[in-house]
Order: sequence, then C-alpha cells, then structure tokens
Amino acid sequence: MSRQLIRILGKKRGSRHSVSSKFGVIGNVAFSLTLLLLGLISGVVFLLDLPSGVTSWLLGIVILSFIGFGIQGLVTGLLGSRVGDGLRFSLTQNARRFDLTQKSKAARRLPNVPLIDTLLMSPGSTQSWRLPVTTGKPIEIISVIVFFATWTIVSLFLVGYSINQYRTTNHSGWSWWLPTLSLLPSIGFAVWSGRMLARELKDQINIDPLKVEVSHQPIYPGQTIDVAISQGGALYVRSLRLFLVCEEVTSYHQGTDVRTETLEILREQVFVQRRFEITSKSPLAETFTVTIPQDAMHSFHSNFNCLQWRFVSVGRYRDYAEIRRGFLLVVHPPFEDADDLNRSSGDAHEV
Repeated sequence: MSRQLIRILGKKRGSRHSVSSKFGVIGNVAFSLTLLLLGLISGVVFLLDLPSGVTSWLLGIVILSFIGFGIQGLVTGLLGSRVGDGLRFSLTQNARRFDLTQKSKAARRLPNVPLIDTLLMSPGSTQSWRLPVTTGKPIEIISVIVFFATWTIVSLFLVGYSINQYRTTNHSGWSWWLPTLSLLPSIGFAVWSGRMLARELKDQINIDPLKVEVSHQPIYPGQTIDVAISQGGALYVRSLRLFLVCEEVTSYHQGTDVRTETLEILREQVFVQRRFEITSKSPLAETFTVTIPQDAMHSFHSNFNCLQWRFVSVGRYRDYAEIRRGFLLVVHPPFEDADDLNRSSGDAHEV
C-alpha cells in the first residue's frame, strides 16, 4: 500500500516527476538534521557516562558517523538547492585564479578584463545566455547553521552536566546550579538562531530564483542588448525592480589591515513591476532592452581595485523578507571599428 502511494505521489512523467523538487530538498535537510541532532544528543550522553573498554570506541565511532553523515547530508542538500547557487559560482571564480590554462590570447590582449568563460557555461532558454547569480546568502546561512549547532551542543551539555552534578554532589555547592543558571542564555541563543535559520531556509526554498538572460556576450559600451527575466512558483509580488549597476571596489592595505570601499558609479532602473501574482500557470516572463552608456568604463580587475557591472534585482514578496540578487555582466573595451560591434551576437566570438 505504501509503495503504491509513493508511486502515485512521485509518478514520473517523461524526464520529470510530478513531485516538486522542494519536497526532496526539505526531506533531505530534515533527515540530515535528525541524524545530526541524534548524534549530538548521543555524544553528550556518551561524554557524561564514559564506558570502558572496546565499547567506548564502538560507541564513539557510531556517534561520529551520525554527526558526520548529518553534516555531509546537510551541506550536500543546501549546495544542491538554490542556496548553493551563489556559493558554487564563488568557488568557480576562485578556482579560476589557479587555472594555468587561462593564458589565452584574450588574457594576453586584455590582461585586466575579466574573462567571460564562466558566463558562457549557461545557455539561456529565451535569450542566448543566462547570467550567473553572484550574490545571495550562502555564507550567512552556513554561519547561522554553525552558530545554531554550537549553542545547541552547549545547551545539551549544560543540561546533562547539571543533572549529573545534582544527582551526585552536595546541593549547596556551585557545581550544579551555576551551569543551570547558564542554561537560560544558551537556550535563548539556540532558539533565536534556530528561528533565524528556519526563516532563511523558508525564504530560499519557497521562493523560486529570478532568472536573467541576455542576448549578447560579451557586451560593449553603447551596445543595446535584449534582456529576459523569468520567475516561477506561487508568489504574490509587492514589487520587483531590476537595476543596471556599475560600481568600483577598492582595497586599502596597510600591513595586515585590509579595508575595502565600494563606490556606486551608476545605478539605472531598467525594469519595475508592482502588485502582481506569479502562479504555475502564469509565471513571470518579461523581455526588454537595455543600453550600456556610450561613455561607460569597461570591466577590469587588478590587485587592489576593480570595476564591475551587474544587474541587481530587488524583490518584495508577501509573507517574505526582501530578497536582493546580483547577476554579473562583463563589459569589454570598445572596438576600434564600428563594424566589429555588430559581430557581438548571441554566439560569443573569440576575442
């Protein structure tokens, strides 16, 4: 009976399943959290009453396996969901710094202009190229997970230690009620971080990501490109805005002290839509044109400063917090020939 029910709920239709991928992400995260909490609770009990002999080693291996599999499943589930999109792109960008095969003609010709190899790895469905998401909250979410796990371990240890000391020592001493007094702030931190983690995961899992696609790669000053945005799911959108942003990032080094300053040079609103609803039958799908200013500075990256172009989306949804995402653009220096500008099409040429 259960097997038939699973087949009905997860019926396969061609190359797709009728079950939403959200259920898989939620189930994976829930199972991994269960393993992790079970391992942490067992570890606290194990430390409070250490057995002797081979039993302690066997129990220790089992408990560490639960904790390890829980962390591994949690990280894998988050990286496999939308939470990991920005983190995977960041890792890819950092890995490119150590790739010695990038010494191509384009790199020698334009040594400080970012390469577009990473941008050409994602073809679009409406336009030629889909832009990668460069901003999100992967690091913040992982930090909240670590903070929540730390204070949960501390709270469980204090509970077990206080109970054990209360049973075995004199009640008039400091050994049992001092840890008990420390329970209130530790449990408060654990509950606060748990609620923050639940809110962040809810926003990331329930809201489908905004997709931005462009018709040309690379892009040049004065060029007009077609931009397509799309978003699915079931959402009521209070407002959705898309900005073309150019900003300069400078790093100041003085000994071991590093300070970074960001100056926004250009911020132009290219799309806005208010008070509309997104459903599975009527997803958001809009196409418009964007013109890069003729006198715009091209993208460049050096050791201490860089100038970067990107699209920034600001979405306000009912029952959810405001979500901001960035989509990287690379603007190349202008060609000497005006005819060469027309060669920049949906099929990216070799530069």
